[in-house]
Amino acid sequence: MECVDFRSEAQPLLSITLDVRLAAAGEEEIDGIVLESGLKPRGAPFPAIKLDLVQQNPRDQDTIFKIHLEAEPDVPPPGDKFRRGDANDDGLVDISDPVQVISWLFQGEGAPGCLETADTNRDRQHDLTDAVFLLAYLFLAGEPPPTPGPLDCGSDPEPGSGCAVYRSCAH
Repeated sequence: MECVDFRSEAQPLLSITLDVRLAAAGEEEIDGIVLESGLKPRGAPFPAIKLDLVQQNPRDQDTIFKIHLEAEPDVPPPGDKFRRGDANDDGLVDISDPVQVISWLFQGEGAPGCLETADTNRDRQHDLTDAVFLLAYLFLAGEPPPTPGPLDCGSDPEPGSGCAVYRSCAH
């Protein structure tokens, strides 16, 4: 069996190793498998894992070993509460937010912890139109950013980019 490593080369964020060895009482050990999983940095969390293993003892057809494993990532699920437009996660939607979006997209600044906040027009893309949409809202009485909006903490009924970290609505 081949192991696939999802960890980033820079730094593993999460690593789980499960070494399974099976041995019937008084008999030699039967090697099992080694499972490794990691979380590669991206906009959405690593998916839940469900695994069923069944091994039949080759010497005794009546001896069957079964293992059922379910694991979920220890990260906030998509749909956590956030304010759309608050790209810098300071709890306010103001001029610093379109500046943050532009800095991220064009100057190599770090991505927002909650990518949903930077998708200000909710078109499921991150581009210059997000900053322009937010500037129009702030200074030209344009439409406010879509659900959950810029004022109240809420979640998107149809999550898109994901929201790994947004601290301003944590209280």
